[in-house]
Amino acid sequence: MYHLIFLVNGNGGNFKFIHQTIKLNILKNIKITILATQRCTAIDYSKNQNIDHYILDYSRFDDNLKKNFFSLLKSLQPDLIITTWNKIIDEETVNYFYGKMINLHYSLLPSFAGLTGIKPIQEAYHCRCKFIGPTCHFVDKEVDSGKIIAQAAF
Repeated sequence: MYHLIFLVNGNGGNFKFIHQTIKLNILKNIKITILATQRCTAIDYSKNQNIDHYILDYSRFDDNLKKNFFSLLKSLQPDLIITTWNKIIDEETVNYFYGKMINLHYSLLPSFAGLTGIKPIQEAYHCRCKFIGPTCHFVDKEVDSGKIIAQAAF
């Protein structure tokens, strides 16, 4: 069984998409767990679908919160962690899970690195960019600077 953990704080569109592919038997032998720092639509969905979920406080500046987050992640033994939340993860956690932690960013990185949510798209529109698109990259200790796995431009 392959264990995916999604770090979410909003609607959880990517998580829901993966969940639907599992329900349709397109993806097999995958377990999903959700971690959020607040109650959100993705948490409500996970409750309704009987998907393991956790709500926990997190700040890379608070040693106790970092320790709790790190301990929980380790105990869950993820094969892959997909981050879409608006948090910068502490260096110890990133280093421990390096190669297993990816971020989905709504810009063609390195453009608009550090912006979250819809802001990269708004900024690209404001700058009259001819192309926009998402980037999937490995998380490293710098913000939005990890090795790019894939990009799509449109």
